[in-house]
Amino acid sequence: EEGAFEATDVCRAITEKMLRRHPHVFEAQSADSADAAHKSWEAIKAAERAAEPSKGHSVLSGVPRSLPALLRAQRLSKKAATQGFDWSSAEEVLPKVREEWEELAEALTDHGQGSQRVEEELGDLLFAIANLARHLEINPEEALRRAGERFSDRFMLMEQLAEASQQPLNERGIDDLEQLWQDAKRRLRLKSHPTETR
Repeated sequence: EEGAFEATDVCRAITEKMLRRHPHVFEAQSADSADAAHKSWEAIKAAERAAEPSKGHSVLSGVPRSLPALLRAQRLSKKAATQGFDWSSAEEVLPKVREEWEELAEALTDHGQGSQRVEEELGDLLFAIANLARHLEINPEEALRRAGERFSDRFMLMEQLAEASQQPLNERGIDDLEQLWQDAKRRLRLKSHPTETR
């Protein structure tokens, strides 16, 4: 609207950036693998940032705040890993997950439910789990979505079983609800994997 640029300027800038950041595609350089191409891309981006230090860019600057939280956590940790700040395997992340779990339990004991400290520790636990997902090459958003679907399927089956026995869920004790939950899990597992033994 202000006439500061035109669509052709945007296209030109994007094209130049694509050419500059992909020399293995558009120039004589080669990349032996996708990982090598990605490392080259990151190195070129780092050089671009270094050439404009006044902008105060961080290696994390390109991770959009608009991403879903778990996915953003995974991307942040992946960016930090490019600087060597990482574990070498999923097995090495597990102790961190346990540590964050213990800190959450301690915060609950010391500060109580609803405290800011408990929220922070829960966030740290989720961040560690997102890191674990990255090392396992699992999309945490997709894993959580599928877990939600499994929960939904099981709970709806519990409702059906309760209705068939003419005793609603909200009139049952916790032990009875747990038994119904386990029954629903077993039935759905057998439905998905009919060759499994009971």
